[in-house]
Amino acid sequence: MVDRPKANFAKFFVGERPQVVHEWDIRARNREFLSGIDPKYFEYMGRTHAASLETDDKQYAALAIRSLYSQALETFFALLFATAQAHLAVYAWVLRYNPKDLDGLIEAMRTHQPIYSQRWPRPASWLDLSNWIHSLWRFGDSDETDRRIKEGFAQAWQRFAYDFTDQAAREEYNSIKHGLRTRSGGFHLLFGVQDELGTPAPVERMQRLGGSDFGTTYYRGEKLCDTANNFRARRCSRNWNPRNLVKGVDLLSISMENVLSFAKRLNGAGEGFPGHYPLNEETFMAPWEMGIGPITMNLDKNLDNEDVSPFSEEEIKDTFDAEYLRKSRETSG
Repeated sequence: MVDRPKANFAKFFVGERPQVVHEWDIRARNREFLSGIDPKYFEYMGRTHAASLETDDKQYAALAIRSLYSQALETFFALLFATAQAHLAVYAWVLRYNPKDLDGLIEAMRTHQPIYSQRWPRPASWLDLSNWIHSLWRFGDSDETDRRIKEGFAQAWQRFAYDFTDQAAREEYNSIKHGLRTRSGGFHLLFGVQDELGTPAPVERMQRLGGSDFGTTYYRGEKLCDTANNFRARRCSRNWNPRNLVKGVDLLSISMENVLSFAKRLNGAGEGFPGHYPLNEETFMAPWEMGIGPITMNLDKNLDNEDVSPFSEEEIKDTFDAEYLRKSRETSG
């Protein structure tokens, strides 16, 4: 009896979870996957929507840019950590990850904890990752410039990580992408002394604390009485600058290009993949340079546990069962 040939396999980790992918030709599958990703899509979408920020459709454009930014963040971190943990099977890693895995890996970088990787030594910081990803290229005209640029990428990735894991930003993005559960438009914060209690001070005497014409108002759920069934929907507002977000998308696109070029080289795709970097080093901080004052605001009335009468799961179910029984009797009668 002839033994049946076995497929190839690759062992890797997704965060802290061990995985094995099986395939006849893993490297070919990996190269095919990597060649199909085009980060310039994000640049194109950013430019396209930015062109409408001075038109009557500016709020629609701003909302599209806000959604694009979060999508670009997740795509970048997925590609970065897929390459860091499984550069020989990037395509398999991205099929198995979830946002919690990215959160855990980002926390590992923040606390300088080595992550499981198919390479050695294991990366344990943003600078480790940047130096490794960009190790094939020398940027600029001197060793000092090369060092600063690679550090610039690391610092930008660290800031992107903060944006990606910011819970308020994540809740806002979920409200946008799941049925546009948002109201477009930012807010401005002003204060002034009232001449009479309950009567706002005249606008001309108000002091402006900052604000933005762009942002969203959305709802997020908050548990009450430490139960899973009782909650409130709190109204929240967030400000942001869409032009900052476009700059962020451009920098994320450059970073993705470098990660992909590096991964392709590791998988035997030759040397025709240059590394990219901003000609102006200030670009690394550009997505966060234009301040807008307060970013998040919530002016809902307080609603504490003492203000509600909580119901158990059984009590909720009993209400519906009783109503169903009453309707059934009325129908049969």
